[in-house]
Amino acid sequence: MTRGRSGTKTMIVDDMGDGIDSVSYSSRTDETTPLIQLSGVKLQEPTDRYNLVFITFIIQGVGLTLPWNLFMTAKDYYVGYKLAPAGSASYRLNFLSYAGIAAMGSNALLNGVNLFTHCGNGRPTVRTIVSQLGMIIAFVFTIVMAVFDTSTYPQVFFFITLFTIIFVNMCTGLWANCMFGIASHFSKNYVNAVVIGSNLSGLLTALFVILSKEGSADPVISAILYFVSAVVIVFMCLISFIMLNKSEFYKNYYSDKLIQAEDESTAEMVLPYWKVFKMIWPQLFDVWFQRFVAGAVIPAMLADVVKSDPNFLIPEYHYTDIMCYLFTNFCICFGNLFVFFVHKPRSEYVVYFQMVRMLFVPFFVLCNYRPETRSKNLPVLLKSDWAFLAGVIVFATTNGHFSGLTMMYSKQAGGNDPASKLLAGMYTGFLQNFGRCFGLGMNIVIAWIVENI
Repeated sequence: MTRGRSGTKTMIVDDMGDGIDSVSYSSRTDETTPLIQLSGVKLQEPTDRYNLVFITFIIQGVGLTLPWNLFMTAKDYYVGYKLAPAGSASYRLNFLSYAGIAAMGSNALLNGVNLFTHCGNGRPTVRTIVSQLGMIIAFVFTIVMAVFDTSTYPQVFFFITLFTIIFVNMCTGLWANCMFGIASHFSKNYVNAVVIGSNLSGLLTALFVILSKEGSADPVISAILYFVSAVVIVFMCLISFIMLNKSEFYKNYYSDKLIQAEDESTAEMVLPYWKVFKMIWPQLFDVWFQRFVAGAVIPAMLADVVKSDPNFLIPEYHYTDIMCYLFTNFCICFGNLFVFFVHKPRSEYVVYFQMVRMLFVPFFVLCNYRPETRSKNLPVLLKSDWAFLAGVIVFATTNGHFSGLTMMYSKQAGGNDPASKLLAGMYTGFLQNFGRCFGLGMNIVIAWIVENI
């Protein structure tokens, strides 16, 4: 927000995305002082002091993808320990793909249901808090299951784990739909803040995996430390969201415009679903396509690439943790932050760049991907770990950049009408999970082709 002062006259130029200029008068100069409102002129608005609301959206983004990242990065615990008695059973070899589909499928389902139950019109505070409490309970149950010996019934444990994943991600779907709908009322940077938090969650999870392994060689103790950290993170999200609702800046851009209407029972917003969809469908397709490409590669495909050179600087014990999770999520975060400085390519060209990024799928297949079950008719052509690392860096960085860019473009395409902005955010929240679910399904197809070509 830029200002120029002359005496007691204050010119306010709103750069929150609405492009509104207003003139107000005040005898005081502090930013939170209400100004005398002229006819048809907007009052001076409170500011996001110390960027606390922005930071809170980042924290919420961390919690939104925490369940996904936890179950996807716990491959050694599930495949190497809990499901080891299952041998070559399909549900063990393709655990990440099955778990991913269960996670994203349930998330997208609840996200879609919530889309048509007017989350934005209702009480997102209650829905979000209930979702977070449900996640905490599910993670405590996961910790208890880590203690029990399930070696005699690995298949039963697999289905218990799937049901836990489904429940947790149903909670996440409800939470995500509310958060993206709320964030759409702020500037595009606040929408990207949620995306930054989502990508940062993967980086934190990768660090948890590495530290839990270093903290204890016992897989049970390591898993307990791992999932306890998840409980702490979700609890932080719960507290920060409660505090968010006390912020004047937050209430000015969301609560005062939407929640107050319902609290007073004076109006009900009519959401123009079809109108908004027709208006922003190209941007929604970009969101879906970007998540589809990401889901086909991250993390299931990258986690199945095995170390080729025994002398490579990363030890085999941490090869997947560092190459697939740590480097990938670090580069995604970097690419996502890059969006703040470079808004390229333009919206109409994004889809072509996504098509080019599809070439990474055959690239990673030609690396040392699934060497134990790989068909002999499909040789490993890229045996260099350095080549694999270079591919990870480029793919992950561009993935982070386009994840933020597509979300911001879809928000901008929604216009300035409150109902349209709300729907644009909720649509993107739904389609990003829907796209990743399709990508994970594609990963199973790719694995089958590699093994049976």
